[in-house]
Parts: sequence; structure tokens; C-alpha cells
Amino acid sequence: MEEKNGSKRILRSTTGEEEIKLSKAMIIPKISLSEYGKDMLRYVFHLVLSEKQYSTLLRLLTSLKEDLPDFTTNSITTLFKYLKKLGFVYRKTTSVKVILDSTYFIAERARYFHRLNVLEEEGALVYYQDES
Repeated sequence: MEEKNGSKRILRSTTGEEEIKLSKAMIIPKISLSEYGKDMLRYVFHLVLSEKQYSTLLRLLTSLKEDLPDFTTNSITTLFKYLKKLGFVYRKTTSVKVILDSTYFIAERARYFHRLNVLEEEGALVYYQDES
């Protein structure tokens, strides 16, 4: 009987020291990026800005993958951590100023007033409704 009891495995929870060892073993390695990788990340970020585009993480990642197919990350989360480590900070953009004297807006105004003139010539009734 004693031999049978001695051969059985006894299940027990881990002690405090064993938990500390396990937690140290599961620590995620620190993010490291070569100097070339850091420079390329900065370059692509400023390249996207120079193209007058919002520099979203997805846009940065696709640009990086186009320029450097062997870039170390494929994840947006890791890219965000790289940018944060380099000192980039997320900031909300200021309100977008629309230039009313641009060619596009002048052409749209002209089309709008032309449509109004056509409607008046046809005798249509135009109702203006303010829902602001």
C-alpha cells in the first residue's frame, strides 16, 4: 500500500519562488531596431508628410514594406511601439482650414449657381431649409 501511495504524483500549486521564476521567463524581449531601421522609419514618416497625406500607422507600414520588404515588423502595434520609442507623439490635428478661393471651390460655386439658373428658367420652385 505504501509503495502505491509513494509512486503517485502529488499535484500542488507552485510556490512563490517558482512563480517569480516563471514570470521572469515569460518577459517579452525589449524592442530593438537598428540605426538603419530607425533612420528609414523617420524617412518614410517624413516622406508621407511631404506627400500631404495623414501619416496613419497603416499607411506608414505599407510604405515601409514597399521600400523595405525585409523590415523587421509586420504589425501595426509593433510599429506604434517603434515610433513611440523614437519620440513620435500622437497629436490631434488642428481643424482643417478650407481655402474658399481655391480653383475647386470656385468651380463648384459656379456649377451650383448654374444649376439654380437652370431651375429658375424651368419655373421650378426652390425651397431653402436651414437644419443647422
